[in-house]
Amino acid sequence: MELFRVEGSQRLAEVRRALSIGDAHGVASAAHRLKGSVGTLKATRSFEAAGIVEALARRGELDAAHGACAALEVEIARLQYALNTFAGVA
Repeated sequence: MELFRVEGSQRLAEVRRALSIGDAHGVASAAHRLKGSVGTLKATRSFEAAGIVEALARRGELDAAHGACAALEVEIARLQYALNTFAGVA
């Protein structure tokens, strides 16, 4: 949990960075890593959102992946807030 509180933003930044340069493989890889991280936390909504970004990128649908990334950002922010609250940081 502590590791994700630190690395969650970094993993999301990797997704954004790959999207910004049109790197479908990079988006898929970064989203897959993020999905694995949130999966260990049983964060279903974040897991599903990362999976959508990953699947779109694997199909080369980067325009759609941009929109899905916005939803992923919301879910990751919610998860980070919940983790911070649980840890007494928020």
